[in-house]
Amino acid sequence: MSIIPRIQRAFLSWLEETRHLSTVRIVTGRRTRRFLEFEFDVGGPLLSGCLLKDEIRIAACKEDYCWDFLLDLECFPARTDHGLVCMTCSPANRRAFSTREELWRDHLFDPLLVWINTELEPATAIAFHGRADFATWANLVDARGPNAHKTRNTIAFLESLQPLEPVPPKDPNAYRTVELIKIGR
Repeated sequence: MSIIPRIQRAFLSWLEETRHLSTVRIVTGRRTRRFLEFEFDVGGPLLSGCLLKDEIRIAACKEDYCWDFLLDLECFPARTDHGLVCMTCSPANRRAFSTREELWRDHLFDPLLVWINTELEPATAIAFHGRADFATWANLVDARGPNAHKTRNTIAFLESLQPLEPVPPKDPNAYRTVELIKIGR
């Protein structure tokens, strides 16, 4: 019999409760006692999530290489006389919670939902930048928001550069957008 860690039970319960609050679906994957992996019904396998002991990370990956973490939420619960607080919060902003589940929901799960609805849902592509042997980063690209004309121009420009030739190793400070991959529905 497999024992599901408390944070994973809380996450799965929250997932069921909030399914109707987003058009993007979270699909759970491999699970161990240390982590629960998940993907989204958009952008995956380029986007993968991981729930750890007190943390949620969203990675942008290409060819089995993590180019960047697009989201990294942490909370480190500590018991006080007033309840559970998050030790990553500044002392002036620490709120007390009566359960770990309440703290996780406030610091991890609900902020994930906000990120999904404000960043992932409107995204139309993921831009992968840099060189795998030097420095990499990634970002979501939105071609429908208030700056859509700028984003569409950027996408058109980036697509016109494809495929890119590798940056010569003699110029380690140079970087380029390596690939722009469309996501979405």
